[in-house]
Amino acid sequence: MDSTNHFGYLKSFVGGNVVALGAGTPYLFSFYAPQLLSKCRIPVSASSKLSFSLTIGSSLMGILAGIVVDRSPKLSCLIGSICVFIAYLILNLCYRHEWSSTFLISLSLILIGYGSVSGFYASVKCANTNFPQHRGTAGAFPVSLYGLSGMVFSYLCSKLFGEDIEHVFIFLMATCGSMILVGYFSLDIVSNREGDDASIKEWELQKSSETDDNIVPLYDNSNDYIGSPVCSSPPATYENFALSDNFQETSEFFGLEDRQLSNRPLLSPSSPRTKYDVEGESTIKCTMDENSAQKSMRSHVLQSLKSSTFIGYYIILGLLQGVGLMYIYSVGFMIQAQVSSPPLNQLPINAERIQSLQVTLLSLLSFCGRLSSGPISDFLVKKFKAQRLWNIVIASLLVFFASNKISNDFSSIEDHSLRASKIFKNISVCSAVFGYSFGVLFGTFPSIVADRFGTNGYSTLWGVLTTGGLFSVSVFTDILGRDFKANTAGDDENCEKGVLCYSYTFTVTKYCAAFTLLFVLVIIGCTCYRRRATANSP
Repeated sequence: MDSTNHFGYLKSFVGGNVVALGAGTPYLFSFYAPQLLSKCRIPVSASSKLSFSLTIGSSLMGILAGIVVDRSPKLSCLIGSICVFIAYLILNLCYRHEWSSTFLISLSLILIGYGSVSGFYASVKCANTNFPQHRGTAGAFPVSLYGLSGMVFSYLCSKLFGEDIEHVFIFLMATCGSMILVGYFSLDIVSNREGDDASIKEWELQKSSETDDNIVPLYDNSNDYIGSPVCSSPPATYENFALSDNFQETSEFFGLEDRQLSNRPLLSPSSPRTKYDVEGESTIKCTMDENSAQKSMRSHVLQSLKSSTFIGYYIILGLLQGVGLMYIYSVGFMIQAQVSSPPLNQLPINAERIQSLQVTLLSLLSFCGRLSSGPISDFLVKKFKAQRLWNIVIASLLVFFASNKISNDFSSIEDHSLRASKIFKNISVCSAVFGYSFGVLFGTFPSIVADRFGTNGYSTLWGVLTTGGLFSVSVFTDILGRDFKANTAGDDENCEKGVLCYSYTFTVTKYCAAFTLLFVLVIIGCTCYRRRATANSP
């Protein structure tokens, strides 16, 4: 590997991390939402609709972002930068002029969600493709920085601007837009023939023991992209090109026959050829390579989407993602329910401070989970020849544990201050566990998808996979809302029954975590069985 490639890897890696850090601002919505809604005279009841707009941009439109990333990571970063810049500009104008337009704010949040995942998916794609031997570790950095971004920017904005939300929007518009734009100048799929060959051998070894829907992975190299070096220079002579094995194999693959080139007389190797002939034949081959790469990628994506493995991954990721997002969005309501319930409502409890602590715990532990899960999954694969799915087993166990623990009842403690301390300490522990499990989930699954389906079409598949959370979080949030409503007396605004306000919801999530755990173990067991059966076959 020459020094140019070393520089390309370093530039892409550093640039991808900068992009990921700047792309994590969807998590900042709760930081500026109260002031924005108040200044624009929008009722608090509309906050759920606005947060759903953010989810549409980051989840549902993630499919479109994935398609663009698979065509060109650079283009995706450019689009993402423009979307984020325009979105925060709209929010700034709405805040400054007090425009009470739910449509404009919803549109800007959709653009923030879409622009953010456009840059984020590009950084993860390049990390997984450029480092096939260390996918878990390389991908863990942009994934973890994306999760940490919300806490970093909320801290900076609170220190620099305090309650001046107008300048917060200007700061985010310039900073986040510029950081995502860095990817346009730095993100590249660096050619790594040795790494690609190793990845293909590893994948073929895995596929030799599996028969799932005849999926053929298309591991990326620099030749898979339009405008790549394969089209940049013609062969030295037409004779070398026309008589080479590559030309014959390419002709056979695309169904070319001699009559298709009958307008060009067959010459001997010593016959002279013009520059037009050489460049013309090179252009034909280049065009065929580009078209075949795009057709092959589309076929591969469609096959993958219909495979039983992809459907299984969709269910697993959707369930665990939905539980995690529901907790992240709703932990403030749980704290409010405890604070409003007697006898805790007689104590001087700072609910905002406790809620801020939960946000910090969720962000920090999610970062730790994302950062540590990558190297752990690489260690499992290389040291024990195990599957990365064991990390998802751990995440499922953690969700099961936290769902069970959050429903602990401390009503038997007579000392009110001690009871309050136990309750909020219990919630903090659960926030840490939920945060870490959420980080492990998203720190591991990108590598699982890349290993199973290859990196060609990877971002499209990942974009489709993340849509599962859009539906599951709606279901779990609806269950929680019904749980709160069922335990709220009369016209009271707050539920005052403490843990009973949400205990049923987490009983449901506990069973979902148990189902997911068993489902993952079944997939692991079936894969091991097929591998052993193949190894023992004559």
